Amino acid sequence: MLKNIIFVVIRFFICWISSSVIIITINFFSGRIKYFYKNTNKWPNQTWDSWGLEAKNWFIYFFIITLIYFIIYYIIPQEKRNMKKLIITSGFVAILPFMFFGLPYSFYSINSAFKTFFLALLLFGFVGGLLPMIDKLFVNFLKLLKNKFCTFCFILVLFSLNSYSQINTSSYFKLNENQVIDFKGFFVKDKKDNNYKKMEDIYGKLFKSDTLIDLNEIVYKTVIIDGYKAFYTLKAKDTNTLNPTIGANYFIDCAMLFRNDTMFIASAYYKDDLKKISLKNFNNCIPPILKRTDSISYYWKSKKTTLTDFHKSNIKIENKRFKNCLKIKIIEDYPETIQYSYVWLSKKFGLIKWIRATGRVDTRIL
Repeated sequence: MLKNIIFVVIRFFICWISSSVIIITINFFSGRIKYFYKNTNKWPNQTWDSWGLEAKNWFIYFFIITLIYFIIYYIIPQEKRNMKKLIITSGFVAILPFMFFGLPYSFYSINSAFKTFFLALLLFGFVGGLLPMIDKLFVNFLKLLKNKFCTFCFILVLFSLNSYSQINTSSYFKLNENQVIDFKGFFVKDKKDNNYKKMEDIYGKLFKSDTLIDLNEIVYKTVIIDGYKAFYTLKAKDTNTLNPTIGANYFIDCAMLFRNDTMFIASAYYKDDLKKISLKNFNNCIPPILKRTDSISYYWKSKKTTLTDFHKSNIKIENKRFKNCLKIKIIEDYPETIQYSYVWLSKKFGLIKWIRATGRVDTRIL
């Protein structure tokens, strides 16, 4: 008895959500197309808010329609049930409240423009008629799963999809000691950004023009910490500087230690910070296997940095195409603001592109 009830509840849920999503999707795209041709621009915030409210109404409306469909389904004797009758009945049930009450929109009543009302009526009848078909497809799908072989194949497909979504990170984070890499930096000053104007008023202009293009040499250096070799990055010109900045030269502003295909990281922004850390400070890591939904966070003073949205991406730099790069989204959470940046790493070359939170774009010269 309980098993049958659970089965009916699941069927109801599938039919309700599926029909609601179908009509919400149609409504969304039709609304966007109409607005674009009338205004040739994006939806304003008020329209988004209005559409969100309408979507909520669709869910409520088709919850009622699906409930009525299931009541009718079990009222009709099993020997008299057939798909054609169910489709007609369900379609009629879907348009009936709409026809008399104009739900879920009060302006879609019988007094509305005939064309709008008639098209909406057809849409409701169509989606309502899909309910028995959605129900039938789901029931047939469950019957297939009862077959052990089909179940095995289904699990195998899920496993394959899950394996495909996983990324082996170790091949993207290989650093070579004393390797010098060249980056081309490109930055366009945003004249609308008041922060830059305030900074320029205080410190003066960093460069005369509104566009900056420069070359930057980065070198990977190492230091021994508790018997283990840890990497950090320097600007090549700062190699002999007393206490240079090391955190701003690589998207992971940390000391990096590699063991068993895992990158362990410890926050270090200046070179002297390396003298203060020990093995126990490497308490965050980038494991060898990651999924897109994974995230890794670490702290430096009041700033929280989160690496997330790990996925493979193709990219083109200076007419050179790089396939299967690892793209990472970086979220820098300060007490006053949140900033976003993005990096692309190649298996062969490592870091090849970095879009910084400031808007500066660094691309590897290869």
